[in-house]
Amino acid sequence: MTNFFYISGVVFWAVLAIFVLIGSAPAITKLYRKYIKSTLSNIKVYFFGSEVFLKNNCADVYFTRYYHHPGIIAHWHKAGCGRRHAYYRFLKQAHKDMPEYLEKLRNNK
Repeated sequence: MTNFFYISGVVFWAVLAIFVLIGSAPAITKLYRKYIKSTLSNIKVYFFGSEVFLKNNCADVYFTRYYHHPGIIAHWHKAGCGRRHAYYRFLKQAHKDMPEYLEKLRNNK
C-alpha cells in the first residue's frame, strides 16, 4: 500500500510540474526575449567586442550618432541589461579609432 502512495505521489508531482512548465512557457520566452537575450549580448560585446567595431570607424559613428545627443547617452547609462558595459567597450574602441578619424578630417579640409 505504501508503494502505491509513493508511486501515485511521484506521478502526481510529475504531472503537476509538467502543467506548470507548459503554463509558464510563454512567460519564460517573454522573459528570455526581453531581458536575458539583450543582457547576454551586451555582456558578449563587453568581453569580446563586435563585428560592427571592426567594420566601421567607431569614432565616426560616435560623432555622427551619439555626440550632442544626451537622451541617447542617458539610455546607454541605464542600469539594466548591461548597456553601460557595451557602451564602455564602444567608447574604448572609438578612442582607439580617433587618430584615423582625425586624419580623415584633416585630409577633407
